[in-house]
Amino acid sequence: MIMAAVKYIVVVGVWILLMTIKQASPDPFKYNRLPSVMIALLARDAADFLPNSLACLAKLNYDKRRIALWVATDTNTDQTLEILLQWKELVQADYHQINIITNANHSLSIEESNQWTPSRYKHLLQLRQLALETALNSWADYLFFIEADNFLIEGDVLLELIQSNRTVVAPMLIESKDSYYSNFWCGVDQQGYYRRTPDYLPTLTRERKGILPVAMIHSTFLIDLNRKSIDQFAFYPPHSSYQGPTDDLLIFAYNAKAFVINLRRRQERRQYMEALVEEICLDVEFFDAVDGRQLTEEKLTGLGVRILPGYLDPYHRRPIKYGEIGCFLSHYQLWQKIIQFNYTSTLILEDDVKLKAGFHQRLYQVMQEIETLSLSWDIIYIGRKKLHSEAEIPVKGANYLVWPDYSYWTLGYLISASGVQKLMASQPLTHMMAIDEFLPIMYDRHPREDWKKFFPVRNLIAVSAEPLLIEPAFYVADNSYVSDTEDSSQVTSNQHGEL
Repeated sequence: MIMAAVKYIVVVGVWILLMTIKQASPDPFKYNRLPSVMIALLARDAADFLPNSLACLAKLNYDKRRIALWVATDTNTDQTLEILLQWKELVQADYHQINIITNANHSLSIEESNQWTPSRYKHLLQLRQLALETALNSWADYLFFIEADNFLIEGDVLLELIQSNRTVVAPMLIESKDSYYSNFWCGVDQQGYYRRTPDYLPTLTRERKGILPVAMIHSTFLIDLNRKSIDQFAFYPPHSSYQGPTDDLLIFAYNAKAFVINLRRRQERRQYMEALVEEICLDVEFFDAVDGRQLTEEKLTGLGVRILPGYLDPYHRRPIKYGEIGCFLSHYQLWQKIIQFNYTSTLILEDDVKLKAGFHQRLYQVMQEIETLSLSWDIIYIGRKKLHSEAEIPVKGANYLVWPDYSYWTLGYLISASGVQKLMASQPLTHMMAIDEFLPIMYDRHPREDWKKFFPVRNLIAVSAEPLLIEPAFYVADNSYVSDTEDSSQVTSNQHGEL
């Protein structure tokens, strides 16, 4: 089995298509020319089920001239290769191309072929990477991975997957009527392995219908090779920072990451967020926040922190507080981790957020528009406080995106690797201010020209979901409202700036 790459965040990266009873077949001639597809089939000791698998491929309701087949097989102890060669001779004139790969580098010995050893996983990853590179370097618009023991009995499945317009999508496979096994996971644990969630059985039994976001798909799935994000996809070699097991279920998905920033002493908030992410099947890592109560003049000096000269809170006309510095340092240290582990896209949440209704669908709409428009971005707000009443400028061609004006709050945002690099390059610790003020400066929508001059390169590309997807769990007027940034002392020493 393999794991499909997760783009942006786990919950929206891959999709499972639940085939339904057909009222009418899709019209395969709605396109002037069908997209080209490379089908990658891996077969070892598959003689018992290859005839059925190949027969299902032959019955796909798709122009075979728009299909190339790439088949890898080695170290067989049965008649798999002979079956494939006979099949190729019979049908190759029908297809655009058929290639049978019989000798890849680092082939396994026959003695190891029935054991899932690290060397076998490595070999499998290399074969899948070779298939991906072959598809990218060919005329293919799509790459369709199929395992040899998966039988696609629905003739329209390939066309429906393409028409779903997803980067990575799979048909839901059923092992048997009484089996709980399928080709998707709704949740994963901290190690990346399967975790049962409340959504799994309703999905498997088709109580949930449609094209559904899931944590992982495997075995048989389609990749759209025309997406910008395809450059992030890889099976082998593993990411340089990957420290997990040699397992193709994990390595392909490693680039995505989601974090929740949480103060260790705020265990009630951690428990709240654990329940929240469990409910939405989002796999996150909790990141220890910097506690403003523990900061001192000496610690700030050791960290190289200097307050922006003349900085006062624009609304309260007071110096910066230790809690605000702790908040900034929490995000800053998480940005450092993103660089260290080379995460391509990261979701960052604070520990006091509430999801708005339809969170999954709205987040999908946002990310789908960004892909469809090929929109360059560094940061995507999914929650913020708008400070101006005027309507913001919509992103051209988008229904769910705007260019954000001067805004507060960092309760939830997506950030790209390029966005982190831009923020870090500005050396913000040497001109410390509240992070709410810093980000609008970096995307050049801050009203204070005297502050902006300390950051001459202000080229952060910021967009915002509209409507917003999250909001604070508590507001100032609520009885249970607590602010660790506001409920802290002010920095008053001139050692860290001209206050």
